[in-house]
Amino acid sequence: MYIFIATNVKMPIFSLMHKTLSLLVVFFSLNGIGQDHVETEIIPSTYFDISIIEVFPDSFPQVTVMFQARDEWDQPLWLLDTSDLYVKENGIKCPAIAVRNISENQPINVGLVFDHSASMVDNPDQMEEGVESYQSLYFDDKLPDGYVMSIDYAKEAVLQFFSHDNVQTDSMFFIGFSKTVDKIPSLTNDLSSFKSTVEATKPSGNTAFYDALYAAIDSLIAHDSQPVVIALTDGQDNASIHTKKEVCEHAKENDVPIYIIGLGDVREGNLEDICYYTNGLYYHTYNPSQLGEIYFNIKKQIRSIYELDYQSSLDFSERPERNVRFYFTNDSLTFSNNTERFELPEEVIVRIEERHAKIKAEKEQIIADQKFEKNLLYGTIAGVAILGIAGFVVYRRRRKRTQIVLENVFPNPFSDEVKITFISEAPKLELWVTNSTGVLVKKESLSGKSSPVSINLSSLDAGTYLFTLNGAALVSNTVKVVKN
Repeated sequence: MYIFIATNVKMPIFSLMHKTLSLLVVFFSLNGIGQDHVETEIIPSTYFDISIIEVFPDSFPQVTVMFQARDEWDQPLWLLDTSDLYVKENGIKCPAIAVRNISENQPINVGLVFDHSASMVDNPDQMEEGVESYQSLYFDDKLPDGYVMSIDYAKEAVLQFFSHDNVQTDSMFFIGFSKTVDKIPSLTNDLSSFKSTVEATKPSGNTAFYDALYAAIDSLIAHDSQPVVIALTDGQDNASIHTKKEVCEHAKENDVPIYIIGLGDVREGNLEDICYYTNGLYYHTYNPSQLGEIYFNIKKQIRSIYELDYQSSLDFSERPERNVRFYFTNDSLTFSNNTERFELPEEVIVRIEERHAKIKAEKEQIIADQKFEKNLLYGTIAGVAILGIAGFVVYRRRRKRTQIVLENVFPNPFSDEVKITFISEAPKLELWVTNSTGVLVKKESLSGKSSPVSINLSSLDAGTYLFTLNGAALVSNTVKVVKN
């Protein structure tokens, strides 16, 4: 008699010194009570999945890529740094400037979408064999003693998710649905109010799953912190007005990842499609007692999102379409699903063209000045003396041009107030503050020649922002700043 056992050993990546290992083969033969031998083979796992969430080329030639990396068991990779990764843009290698985990200690807003349709009464593990449903027993108040409904396991899992290891500024809301979507409460980090909403939820009706997802996205995008939807359903949608396509497009347009837990007999293809399209993950179980473990795993996933900054190696005149591909510096490890295509925004292209034109004009001016000075050498000594001085003055005037340089923003990260230093000859300036999605969230008027300047930005939510100075039809360089 031969028994085959396959198991996994999982290890975190730390500068890729530790590889994920698979204990592939363990077998032995039993002959009576004797044991012949045990053979074990341990080999490194080389394939990892990467999900590129978004590319931010607004500060080109510096480009920022938001991504999430997982091993073959969908466990997040931790402690990645610049020594582990590089990217290629249109096939040209671009070293990583910075890699940072942006979600580990950053506030998030979570919409917990919860199926409380009548089918959540049923728990196959505790139902008598051959009985399809206990729903009628529930509504007649005749459930057997000790019977635990699937919805009760789900409620316990949701409450554990809310209370376990949250960042203090995290906020959540609980949105239940059956044949319609329940009223969405306000975001909260208060356990007592959240618990009362969860415990009041009872099973009833059909399944308006897509409508609940769409409503959750709508509510989350009204706030500034990173939004995430985590949804539980045990059936097929049979009551929604919205479609799967509308949900996917709405989530994608607003950068809202959707994580879905399918419980029991669900149409898994539809649920997997939503998660894949929105950069979330799909989980499935027939056992409601496993829901707590699944919710805990999702919490680890949403805390493992990275940003990578790299410097583009492509010439300014290259086409605006770019393909970004991730690589490990250790060439025995490989990313799958590691490619993203993006286009430079029109305003960036305009800035690049203007910069390219300036560089060209400066080169032409230098050539013209050198030619002019060379011609002076063939004049008389008096001519050289007189025209040489004039030539120097003209050269200096031609080279002199108004510019704005944003030198420094400190402290970075900051809490409420920042100081900026700059160089400018413009009489008036405005500081423009945009968020990571490119939305202008703050304008502050400045005196053009007074530096440094202190600015109070306590009204901004925690997150990543881009600072730019504008004045006299000129725009400064961009500085990325983080608010705690």
